Amino acid sequence: ATAALVALGTGDADTAATHAAAVDQIRGGHAWAAYVRGRTAFVADEHDAALAALKDADTEASASDTAIPDLHLFLGHTLTRLMQFDDAEREYRKALEQFPASLGPYEGLASLYHAASRDTDTEALVTEVLQRHPTVAGYATAIRMWTSAGDRRKADALRNEARRRFRGDTAVALLGRGR
Repeated sequence: ATAALVALGTGDADTAATHAAAVDQIRGGHAWAAYVRGRTAFVADEHDAALAALKDADTEASASDTAIPDLHLFLGHTLTRLMQFDDAEREYRKALEQFPASLGPYEGLASLYHAASRDTDTEALVTEVLQRHPTVAGYATAIRMWTSAGDRRKADALRNEARRRFRGDTAVALLGRGR
């Protein structure tokens, strides 16, 4: 499974499919192959095909009690692209429930909230990120959330707070520069 995820991360869909097929052969079913098809279709901007494959992967994974990292994240992304925002929000929340250490779903939710002018929800989400992930990575995510929401002032304030809080941590360079 890890080899399939690495291959997806490098954009090698053929190798990912080969590894996914091997995992499915060992575990039974076709959850991983469907997931790879869905991710590949998503990257190709074939969102209807991505949705069908990712839903298939979700059904198979649920039936076999298999956890596939980022499955619900990419379902959320796909549903967002298809402008099915309520369903996308549910998928991002499922991603957070299944993998609470993941930061990607927060950014997806923030984008949805910004698009819907749900500023109070964005504020609460940033607070949630910083409470659950009081790390440089958590701050970097919160900064990106405010930046994508168009609130540079709040992003810069968080950047400055993180620099003070994590003074001397070389990972602070990941926070970028305020403009």
